[in-house]
Amino acid sequence: KAVDEKIQSKQNDLGAFSPEAAFEYMKEKPNLLIVDAAATRWYQTKTFEGAVNIPVEELSDAELTEAVKNLPAGQPILVHCRRGMVAPQVYRRIKEIRPDVPEISWLDGEPMFDEYNALVEGKHVK
Repeated sequence: KAVDEKIQSKQNDLGAFSPEAAFEYMKEKPNLLIVDAAATRWYQTKTFEGAVNIPVEELSDAELTEAVKNLPAGQPILVHCRRGMVAPQVYRRIKEIRPDVPEISWLDGEPMFDEYNALVEGKHVK
């Protein structure tokens, strides 16, 4: 148990970010892994460039666990959905299953897709 706590304590849990704070964080983290927890139909409609979809409402508990286990190691993770309703569930599961994730947070609110994607594409962003 002490070893587990030691591993857990290495994870920097940043908690919830407002959309604006998340956007600033995303600009500062070039190796950030963005996890989109929304349903597949929303992910296919619009998401952050490079985001990985884990559609929590469409997955069984075992499938969710497997998806979390398959996330790349060693990268900070930001979880989002569309309104901040289902992202916390995936965020908690990542924290439980993947103590090796160095930094974790979730976006509470509506994501700033256009602003981030313009930034990634090299367009001017205010």
